[in-house]
Amino acid sequence: MVRTRRSLASEQALSSSKNSIPNGTVESSNKDDAFMDDLSDLSSLDSESDNDEDFASDPAEDPDSEGSSEEFLDTGYVLRPAKRAKLGVPSSSEKSPKKAPARRKKSLSLLPTMPLDILFEIFSQLEPRDLLSLSYTSKLLRSLLWSKKSISIWMQSLAGADTDCPSDMIEPTWAALLFGGSFCSNCGAKGVHKIDFGLRRRLCRSCRKSELVISSRFSQKYPHANESIMELIPYTNIGGYTPGWAPSERKYYWGPDIEDMQERLDELQEDIDSRQPGAKQAMEDFVTSRKALVAEIRSTIRAFEQFSEASAYNKAH
Repeated sequence: MVRTRRSLASEQALSSSKNSIPNGTVESSNKDDAFMDDLSDLSSLDSESDNDEDFASDPAEDPDSEGSSEEFLDTGYVLRPAKRAKLGVPSSSEKSPKKAPARRKKSLSLLPTMPLDILFEIFSQLEPRDLLSLSYTSKLLRSLLWSKKSISIWMQSLAGADTDCPSDMIEPTWAALLFGGSFCSNCGAKGVHKIDFGLRRRLCRSCRKSELVISSRFSQKYPHANESIMELIPYTNIGGYTPGWAPSERKYYWGPDIEDMQERLDELQEDIDSRQPGAKQAMEDFVTSRKALVAEIRSTIRAFEQFSEASAYNKAH
């Protein structure tokens, strides 16, 4: 047990003061005398303790010496608080072994940061199907590949696939129609393997039934439209209720195409009614160009069908 002279004197003074109080009733003069005696004893001890050291001279008993395992006295007061353990910082001997760096995953994240001339050179070596897949990876690549400045890339890619884009379509759209997968162009339904080159679309049976308009019912469905409009719109010989894929002599028109054409003709007619200069000539040129386009589409249907059948065969084999 480690005690200083100050603490021993304090205990003696406290015990003597307790013994001097009888049953809690003491005369004021006796009380003051006892208190003054205690103060004189404590002051004499304080002067001596300033020049003396503690009783504990043995390092094994001294709580302040190195190697001591004693942290508390019998009285319960802390002589020296225990050091807090450092959390989250292992010692040099307890450090975990270094882990091998994980293999980096392949990514195209740095591709958009490359110079455009290098990107165009890379893209020009890809097939149309690969270009389409690349354009679907991010909005940035899609905006780049579907812009006008990338037309040369698509032209070179389609030339490598032995096909040319028709005049009524742009190269990315034509590539998507041929190599973009067997999805309905209208609703996105899967399993549409046949392309209707007369309408330039892949159409499922459901969309054919709901959107195709047969020529014999044109006036019934569009009573305010002129039937001559049908000469300006591409058509197909395969209806929604036609068994299999057998073409017929009937003409089927895509409903949205009819509505768009009617809107365009109304705009040209408004220019004529308002006597805009050159409005009548613009109407005549438009009608002539549209008739020529319909004739061109009809003349290329069989060639495109043969190309599509050959591509499907090569892909399967």
